[in-house]
Amino acid sequence: MIKNILLLMMTTFGFIGLAHAEKPDEIYKSCRLTGYFDAAKDHVYADLAARLSVAKGIKKDATCDASYEAGFAVGEIKNKDSKLKSDSDKKIHNEAIDFKKKIEDAMLHSAGLI
Repeated sequence: MIKNILLLMMTTFGFIGLAHAEKPDEIYKSCRLTGYFDAAKDHVYADLAARLSVAKGIKKDATCDASYEAGFAVGEIKNKDSKLKSDSDKKIHNEAIDFKKKIEDAMLHSAGLI
């Protein structure tokens, strides 16, 4: 029991340290993801990304709004099955794919299926 509590505390403090070490671009990734999934009409993932912003303590500010808009624009392009042209658009799309995969893997793992 005490080992579990210590492990939980170490894991929690490790994540806190990682959160403070994030680059500014990474901090607002959840805003981009929210915009991307809103545009793609994928409300489950949009809600999860928005909850991540809340968990990180990101308040609605100009940087988050700009990140949301960038994500939304890419989500609209992909929603229309158009090709992404810029590297930054491709990066946002790849972030969204990675986010979905992590969520899906976590659900399958929690269900004991993988």
